[in-house]
Amino acid sequence: MSITAVFQISRLQTRFTFVGFTAFLFALSNGLTAAFSQSFPCAAARTADEATICQNDNLAKLDLKMAQLYAQLSGHSSSPQKQTIANDQRNWLLSRRRCGMDVSCIQRSYEQRIEQLSTSQTEASKSTKILFGPHAGDAT
Repeated sequence: MSITAVFQISRLQTRFTFVGFTAFLFALSNGLTAAFSQSFPCAAARTADEATICQNDNLAKLDLKMAQLYAQLSGHSSSPQKQTIANDQRNWLLSRRRCGMDVSCIQRSYEQRIEQLSTSQTEASKSTKILFGPHAGDAT
């Protein structure tokens, strides 16, 4: 192979790498919605509920909304609050997983979690105290 051919192949690889990187940046600038319809890659879906979310546009949108609320809430919280938020999220994921492939069950689970996160976010903006669990949003 000639040096000219090697140089041309190298230029093509650089150009394709740049195009791929540009597409990645575009996806990031659009909140990853250009890359994924949900908050996780469907190729990594391991459970029935995750596969169902990947196959249902409405559930995918709910998943993105919930993930955005979760990120906002945990991003504006102190360390102890972040731990509480993370534990609550893990418990919610286990609960959602029990829905299996039941679309209405998954939808209800998302709607409840979104309401809980929204209420907690509203409370967090009113005061420094954030409440979680069954009493989310209750005044103390």
